[in-house]
Amino acid sequence: MEDLTTTYKHLLISPELVPSIPAFLLATVELLAFGIVIGWFAAHFAKMVIDVEQLGISNRNTFAVSWAAIVLAAAAMIDVAVLLILDRVPGWSAVSPHAAFAVIMGVIAIVGGLIVRSELRQYRIYAESAETGRLVR
Repeated sequence: MEDLTTTYKHLLISPELVPSIPAFLLATVELLAFGIVIGWFAAHFAKMVIDVEQLGISNRNTFAVSWAAIVLAAAAMIDVAVLLILDRVPGWSAVSPHAAFAVIMGVIAIVGGLIVRSELRQYRIYAESAETGRLVR
């Protein structure tokens, strides 16, 4: 059994062909675990940058997670591009876990963005009803 550092070196720097679906799922889960650790730091950084008064606490957290997911998806695709440029990809199945990871992060970013958008739309309705004095349900 390899240690964790060697596993991620093989996965990120010199990926090998993925021989089966269980190996693909294992590589994708390894990337997700790595992404969760890196994404946690990215989300906290984004949360520090985002203004609380503009979005509120819950929207700020959701927005930070969405931006972290976008950054991670972009990082996975940049990694694939660099591996292709350096000619370290033996075949398309070697980078298929990267693509699956990018798709998962993209879905998380889209869902988070839609949640923030719907909540902000609801806040706008409440603000307009407070200005006009009408009760909105």
